[in-house]
Order: sequence, then C-alpha cells, then structure tokens
Amino acid sequence: MSAQAYDKIIAGLEEALAIAKAGNSTGWNYDMDAAPRGATVMQTRKGKDGPVEVPVFVHAKVILCGNCGTVTASRWLPDEKRWEMFSKTETPLAWQPWPTAAQVAA
Repeated sequence: MSAQAYDKIIAGLEEALAIAKAGNSTGWNYDMDAAPRGATVMQTRKGKDGPVEVPVFVHAKVILCGNCGTVTASRWLPDEKRWEMFSKTETPLAWQPWPTAAQVAA
C-alpha cells in the first residue's frame, strides 16, 4: 500500500471519528442490527472419498465506532456472538461500510 493511500485511509478514519463524536449521523448508521455480518457459503474441499461440501462463514468487513470514540475496522465473530475488537458487554455505537478500492482511490 502506498503512503498516499494509507494517509487517505487514516484521514477518513479521523474524519469518521470526529463526525461520530459530534453526533452527526452523516455516514454513520446507529442501527447495529443493520450492519453486514457476512454469510455462510458452501465450499468444496477434498475429502478422503472425494469432494465434500462444507459450510464456511465469510466475514463482511465494516468500520465501527465505540462508545468511547474509538474507530476501528471490525468483523462479526459468529461463534462468539460479538464484533471483533469489542466484548459482548461493550457493543459498538455505530457502523459504516468498509470502503471499496474505487472509493479509496477517488
């Protein structure tokens, strides 16, 4: 990753933190139930008797803001029923979708 791309990401996270602290909902969604968590898909793997279909969870990456103002990249951990970087008792305040490569390059 180039230094310029990294600086854009950091600037975006700093802006997101400032918006979240100000209480402006622009870009932030406070409905945590609406945050993308990922999906279980079937994947073919080698088995001793040939190919076997197994369920695999594919995580959706999001940006989360905690109650203390921390902004972090995260993903849903279905086995633990919590967001990465957060405990079960400390849930995120708001979320934003993870930017695509095209959005970062713009």
